[in-house]
Amino acid sequence: PPPPPPYHTPPADYPGAPPPPPPPPPPGSERDGADPAGRHPGGPYSYYQTHPLPPPPPGSAIPGAPIPAPAGAKSKAAKAKAKAKAKAKKARAPRRKKMYSDYIGVTYNKTHAKYQACITHYRKQHYLGRYRLAVDAARAYDESAKLLKGAGWKINFGSEEEYERAKRREMEGLEEEQSGAAGGD
Repeated sequence: PPPPPPYHTPPADYPGAPPPPPPPPPPGSERDGADPAGRHPGGPYSYYQTHPLPPPPPGSAIPGAPIPAPAGAKSKAAKAKAKAKAKAKKARAPRRKKMYSDYIGVTYNKTHAKYQACITHYRKQHYLGRYRLAVDAARAYDESAKLLKGAGWKINFGSEEEYERAKRREMEGLEEEQSGAAGGD
């Protein structure tokens, strides 16, 4: 026998055959716009066709007109103002100590809670020690800068009096911090 065609459909009485499609509805039984399967009688908008929406209130039918806010609602500006006020009220946590100082070659070492001085000479960094005061670390930098780089190099203190004034200022600041911390407990 010749081979069956490539898209051979089995006869209707064959055991694995799909069921036959349902017969079409008689003419005139479908309503206008109805889905033939009967899922959406009257089409997708049938509810709104049978139940029309109420007319809009007078004055709001103008396209692009602003919609009035409900009673008691805040404007955007009022909300932003209230938010800024609340943010200003929040108590800020004390700032962390900065990891650098105002002096050249001096940084704050958080691990040891001291200032340390370093100088770079010919691409090599030299550690100069840890100091309780930043001015002392700056003075150590100045001395090594004069030795290693000469007189024309930028330093922190030009004279001994300048160093003494800065040290007095820093000591006063430390005393104020300690008295403020002791009074706060």
